[in-house]
Amino acid sequence: MLDGIIRFSLHNRTIVAIASLLVAIVGGSLLRVMPVDVFPDLNRPTVTIMTEAPGLAPEEVEVLVTRPIELLLNGATGVKRVRSSSAIGLSIIWVEFNWGTDIFIDRQIMNEKLQLAQSRLPPGTTPTLAPISSIMGEIMLIALRSDSTPSTQEEADAKAMELRTLGEFTVRNRLLAVEGVSQVSVMGGTLKQYQVLTTPSKLAARNVTLEQLTDATAKANVLAGGGVMNRGDKESLLRIQGQSLTLEEIAATPIVWRDQIPIRIGDVADVRLGGPVKRGDASAIVKIEPDIDFAVLHPDRYESSKSAIPSLEPSGETAPASSLTYREFRGGAAVMLTVQKQPDADTIQLDQRIDTVLASLQKELPADVKIESEIFRQSHFIEAAVANVSEAVRDGAIWVVVILFFLMGNFRTSVSSLTSMPLSILLTIIVFYLFDITINTMTLGGIAVAIGDLVDDSIVDVENIYRRLRENKQLPLASQKDSLDVIFSASSEIRNSIVYATLIVVLVVTPLFMMSGIEGRLFAPLGIAYIVALMSSLAVSLTFTPVLASFLLPKAPFLANKREPLLMRWLKHADERLLRWTLDRPRFVISIVGVMVMLSSLTLPWMGGEFLPPFNEGTATVNLRLEPGTSLEESQRVASRVESILLEVPEVLSVARRTGRAELDEHAEGVNNTEFEIRFAEHKREKEGWLPTILRAIPIVHLWSYEYRGRPPEVVVADLRDRISSIPGAAVNIGQPISHRLDHMMSGIRAQIAVKVFGNDLRELRTAAYDIQARMQ
Repeated sequence: MLDGIIRFSLHNRTIVAIASLLVAIVGGSLLRVMPVDVFPDLNRPTVTIMTEAPGLAPEEVEVLVTRPIELLLNGATGVKRVRSSSAIGLSIIWVEFNWGTDIFIDRQIMNEKLQLAQSRLPPGTTPTLAPISSIMGEIMLIALRSDSTPSTQEEADAKAMELRTLGEFTVRNRLLAVEGVSQVSVMGGTLKQYQVLTTPSKLAARNVTLEQLTDATAKANVLAGGGVMNRGDKESLLRIQGQSLTLEEIAATPIVWRDQIPIRIGDVADVRLGGPVKRGDASAIVKIEPDIDFAVLHPDRYESSKSAIPSLEPSGETAPASSLTYREFRGGAAVMLTVQKQPDADTIQLDQRIDTVLASLQKELPADVKIESEIFRQSHFIEAAVANVSEAVRDGAIWVVVILFFLMGNFRTSVSSLTSMPLSILLTIIVFYLFDITINTMTLGGIAVAIGDLVDDSIVDVENIYRRLRENKQLPLASQKDSLDVIFSASSEIRNSIVYATLIVVLVVTPLFMMSGIEGRLFAPLGIAYIVALMSSLAVSLTFTPVLASFLLPKAPFLANKREPLLMRWLKHADERLLRWTLDRPRFVISIVGVMVMLSSLTLPWMGGEFLPPFNEGTATVNLRLEPGTSLEESQRVASRVESILLEVPEVLSVARRTGRAELDEHAEGVNNTEFEIRFAEHKREKEGWLPTILRAIPIVHLWSYEYRGRPPEVVVADLRDRISSIPGAAVNIGQPISHRLDHMMSGIRAQIAVKVFGNDLRELRTAAYDIQARMQ
């Protein structure tokens, strides 16, 4: 069969050439539109149910809300696992279904069950389904901050309310309208409320009940329709407008009439603007550096300049300073928006659409309000991964040309082998598209690992074709065979060896498909990408490589050379001597190999292991957890201190903080928990100028085309850990955004190691947990 494929390709060279060109064009076109994500879809089909229960403690939320819903959901069709989290005033339930189920049918099943649960829940609690997304779908964090410095607490409160109003009703709604956005959670600031506050004495003085006041307040803001009134040959629509848009209008609303005199809301209550009881807050501080290089390259002098640095006020704003020597801060109290994407959305393209919307919004916002969109972006990590693979492909292609030129002494054989690499990759992209496989860091990793093997089949084929053509050229003219017959024979005689070698390499990665759970979902795409790339390379070497060799090599003048290139002759001579030496000493060689294998095996128990290698995301996530029961104000005070410590690190460019939780957000943390998103200055960056640009195209030499600023990321993270680990009464965990989300997805906790204790008695569970914590420390 393989000989038949080779013979068909050589007899129909034009068809094969056109088909290869079409593969290149189609693959290149698909490459531009293929969805790009950070990881494969790691989540089981999951439906998230959130229920707000204001005023209830976690224990009551669990008993009255979480448990009744869980009991109904456990027996639902296709449910694999149900887990929940009960916080103050909030219940979150994650219902996981079997792989392959339709998420829309799963949500329909959940809706049917929730209709039965509604009658068992406390009044005023309504379970809602969160949008279809996952924790890995958090693609961007956006901060809305102000550059103005309030002079009084009233101005600070008004600014917090203004930021929240802009974030909740302007920015959020515009972002939700972007194609591909699933959910936007808003946190921080003060949610604007029109509050009516009264006391029993005020109500008694006017002989008004609380029920009458509540009813009048509800009717103070009503819109209704009055029907249609016909007048002759015309009709008019009747509108009843009872909206109260100002505090004065609400205060002037009558409650009851006595002796033709109204008793208004303002007579028995104070009407004012305010906000609900906060369960979370946020801030964002950006370091404005006149000379970033100075801060990064001279950290000692930077640290000694603290006297010239303005101090942060408790509100988070910068205090006025007469001069700013090395660093300046902007921001403080802010509103944080978490953007989640839909499962099938392209992260890179969605990122660009969001940037367009944010740029338009920035022009419409007040002059002092700034949008900070670089706090965290998944797209940066994806772009870096794509750039790394592109660099590996480029370097591999260059080295193929150089090595083949030195070994065979001509560029035609190099080009014949080189074209198989991009063609195999583009054919792999087409297969990805046909089978709905996304481009992500794992599939890119599989292609990167396969790069060395992509040209292997073609190199062996081209080298044998080149050798047989050269031998044929040395024969007398009457004895020379047709070049196509020589190419067919040369490809055929090594084809079985190439196929066997490829299949053996494929067998090496098959254990990846036997992994179950999240490990299998994560690593199976890597194996698929590797195998598809290898099989594509094999297909190219069977069809396109012989055809291209038939165009480039038969009439090449270097075939008349009787001697091989000098480097090839030297390598063959060295290989011959090595083989003779080893074959004369088989026992010695086998003994040495056996000893090396045993020594290598002995090192395995001392080798560390982790689920994934550490990523270089350019950002860090610091989780600060205080003792349970800590108030929001105390958490913010400690968090402000940590912010100041973090901003003292020269490489830190911005710090964004989220304390507590937002409304109806899966990021359901207590007010004792604070999460910092830290952005670092770029450690490695490209040098400017034409010479570094040229150097970047040369493997190994390209290392000299970059410049390094400050300390490596691992040193900076170690410095951060040393600075904040001594905070009394606080547990600190430092990681990276994507890594933290992976940890949370695996165990429900954003930490590398999670210990879970199960039981029926909450008090005993807490005692056991504290005992385990003490033993681990």
